[in-house]
Amino acid sequence: AKRARVDYHYPLEWIRTHVAAMEALAMELGSLVPLMKTAHKDHKSFRASALKKQAEWQALPVNLHYQLMSVRPYCPSNEVEEGAKVRTEVVHSVTCGAMTPHMLGHKKGGLYYQESKLVNSKVELDREKNAFVEKRHMAGNTAIPTAPTEPFGVFKRLQELGDKTLQFESVCLSICHRRAYAISQALSIGVNSLLLKLGLTIQGVIPERVAEQWLHCGVLLVFEGLLSVVAHERSMLEDTISAVDALRSFQVRLLPYPDEHHLHKSNTSNSKKESDPAATSSGTKSEHDADHLDIDNINISVDEATAAAFASANPTTSSENDVDVNPDAAGD
Repeated sequence: AKRARVDYHYPLEWIRTHVAAMEALAMELGSLVPLMKTAHKDHKSFRASALKKQAEWQALPVNLHYQLMSVRPYCPSNEVEEGAKVRTEVVHSVTCGAMTPHMLGHKKGGLYYQESKLVNSKVELDREKNAFVEKRHMAGNTAIPTAPTEPFGVFKRLQELGDKTLQFESVCLSICHRRAYAISQALSIGVNSLLLKLGLTIQGVIPERVAEQWLHCGVLLVFEGLLSVVAHERSMLEDTISAVDALRSFQVRLLPYPDEHHLHKSNTSNSKKESDPAATSSGTKSEHDADHLDIDNINISVDEATAAAFASANPTTSSENDVDVNPDAAGD
């Protein structure tokens, strides 16, 4: 079926205002990139509760912590044979605040509510547009002369339809603003959860065969919340629901992190290639050819809190401010 079409000229002043708002949003989000890079470099990317409404911290989750617990079966000391090894498991999780942009407030509801309302308004807008087109079509085919006031009525109906269209466009931009921050927080939580699992794999806590399954089946992230559905917590929960659902559209690719030796070797190789165009790299395995998780070449840097958590699970692990988790350091 052919879709109905209505030609409506957007007011020039509205276009200017809307474009200015889009540019301001792009500049706001873009300005956060160097700030986040600097914070990460200085190891000051933790967002505490006191920074909830600070504009430059809206892209990061609140109070993101790693939780590691050492669990072993209960055995009275007199029943444990001397020299016997007691099996110990490490239970791990990630805790954080709700994935919501506190700076934008919660009076108008969260993302889930606003997006649902936007979809409903789109359906209503299409219905009114089709009714308007149908009415004009019927008026054009009738043999009865139309009343003198009919053109004014058509113009008024078109103007009302146009105003609703402009409102729809404005709401889309507002939701985009909120959605960008909520998804950024959710993505940060997902990536940190994966890094925690990789760190435990390198430590030997998680078997490598389990890590191999991540390449084929993905990593299962289970989100549990303690928010209620009352007052502003409902909006925070609605933001979290939409942000978590958006993670379905992301994929993570694991690449080896080169050490200084590999970096020097790579730079030397690149210099030779530039001087000798005939040189080839047929002996180098492409990253796309890797069909398994090369754990030996993954290097993960964690902060002080995480280092302390790893140290509690493995007393031989160093607990400096900045720890590189790798197979060689695990046994030092």
